[in-house]
Amino acid sequence: MFTEGYSFPHPVLGNADDMSGEFNISFDVVRNENRMILFENINIQMTNEYIKQIISDGFATCLVKIYCSSTLSTWVFEPDKMFEIDENELINKAEIQVYIVCRTEISDYSDQSFNIQYGNEVFLVNKSDVIGISGKITIPIPKADEKLGLGNIFKFHSHQTDWPINFEFHHDKIFINYPVTKDNQHPPNMLFSKVPWTAFNIFIVPAVSGALEYIHENPEDASQWEWFTAIDQLLPVEERSTDYYSDAQLLLKRQLPILSAYNELTEKKLV
Repeated sequence: MFTEGYSFPHPVLGNADDMSGEFNISFDVVRNENRMILFENINIQMTNEYIKQIISDGFATCLVKIYCSSTLSTWVFEPDKMFEIDENELINKAEIQVYIVCRTEISDYSDQSFNIQYGNEVFLVNKSDVIGISGKITIPIPKADEKLGLGNIFKFHSHQTDWPINFEFHHDKIFINYPVTKDNQHPPNMLFSKVPWTAFNIFIVPAVSGALEYIHENPEDASQWEWFTAIDQLLPVEERSTDYYSDAQLLLKRQLPILSAYNELTEKKLV
């Protein structure tokens, strides 16, 4: 049963206790040889006979909605067809939900399956109104054959000279924000080139430590970003503690050899 707080002016199947009956979905998700994510074998389970009859009579239809919070992309399709999405447009996870939408106006929307709080009231529902909503299913969409390492989860940004180094975790990359010098030089370029161990401890270790803390405190939000996938594979949740600095050091030691991470960062210009 769906109980996420939607409010409708008429009873909706699956919305709290508006009416009796279940409304759920099951499906298979596969990646084909063309790097497309396929949603297939879609099966909708519905036990309310009144709503089933409305659909059977052609007055309403089911629509499947897929939402990706990482790319802010949304797709809607009818469940009687296989649907595919380019894997580059669907990152980390997908949220799937089914809606029953009216194809035409229904002037006598009323049934004994409605909650008794509605009495014998007869509703008018308009074309495109929602009369059914399923629970939301969230499924992981891992990136296949992706090279995961320290060198491709950071993005360096310069800011005002009187601001300290800080980190942002609400992007696909971990943003490392640093001050430029008064003559507009960028310290990371020189540090990673001349003294990589020092640069590593100034920028990378605290960035990873902060990311681990962010994962611990905001697990749902953290899981939608690309950097999370890399860290989660290098240091699975069962191996983490709340000593984020020590965990960061442990994670970094798993880059074999660790200098390969330096090389990834120093071979390319950071800004």
